[in-house]
Amino acid sequence: MQKGPSRFIIKNFGKCATIRFDDTTLRPDLSQCRNVIGYSVEAGNLYVSLIPQATEAVIHLSDSDIPDTLPYVRQAQGWITEFTREIGSVTVSYRCFDEGTIHFGGLKPNTSFTVTGSATGRKEASSDSAGMLVIADIKTGNLILSWK
Repeated sequence: MQKGPSRFIIKNFGKCATIRFDDTTLRPDLSQCRNVIGYSVEAGNLYVSLIPQATEAVIHLSDSDIPDTLPYVRQAQGWITEFTREIGSVTVSYRCFDEGTIHFGGLKPNTSFTVTGSATGRKEASSDSAGMLVIADIKTGNLILSWK
């Protein structure tokens, strides 16, 4: 349901948790979204990923060039079933067949992170100059990405 030119309320989406916006330069304003895991852009189309168990999601799109300041998932090889942002951390529940990868965005550039949880054990990782971070060799379980 569209609630204005750039605000959408999605209900009853069940396990169909990806919304596609064709041929757009708009991006989610994650500070105004609710129950959004993240997004990616492929061939000019915007794909927004929602938390599967949520009963409702709010997507607020913006044409702003302001960089993302909230962590989000750009891509995952597997299924993210829960996603929680807190001050200093992100918690993800993850499922896969064998091992998978999660690409995070919206992180502070060139920053060290600690990755813990049953999905990864303990690892140290760093974001790149664009605030992106790839975590590989993830198994089914929980993952906590934390920073100071």
